[in-house]
Amino acid sequence: MCWGIGSFLAAGILRGTLNLPGDAAWKVPYALQWIWPVPLFIIAWMAPESELFESEQWARLTRIGPFYLVRKDRIPEARDVVRKLARPGYRTERMIDAQIELLKQANEMEKINAANSSFRDCFRGVNTKRTIIGLMCWLIQQTNGETLTSYATLCKSLSMGQPDPSDHLQSFRTREWLRPKLS
Repeated sequence: MCWGIGSFLAAGILRGTLNLPGDAAWKVPYALQWIWPVPLFIIAWMAPESELFESEQWARLTRIGPFYLVRKDRIPEARDVVRKLARPGYRTERMIDAQIELLKQANEMEKINAANSSFRDCFRGVNTKRTIIGLMCWLIQQTNGETLTSYATLCKSLSMGQPDPSDHLQSFRTREWLRPKLS
């Protein structure tokens, strides 16, 4: 659906800038694509590993997960978060302690695995299959025929005698965006 929304926005921007005079017809869409790094940078800066996330002000604004707190050796706070995540009376103290111990054990396992790993491990043993699956998922997204469908839109519009193929492209992108919602 995100691909559809992005295609819809791109087609709309291209349609809107089609009749701009001079070089503005290509400069405006090119400049608009550089808007996205700013919000993405802000979101990345506020990610759990960032310095902002460590501040008490941010902690008051959001709830920090118990796994993150266990990683930072803030066990009492992690225990409180686990207690708050369940409805009152659902978890006993023994259940909470068991869950915290499980989180501690998972954290230690991750530390051990991270200490002895490298990028090359992605292509060894069972991880080879996982890496190939991930790469194929990416490749299929890139080679799904979107370029062909864009050219098909142009050819179909020209063959139907429609003077402006961008109208047809915009309707095609709208369907691409709505299709996942309807399914």
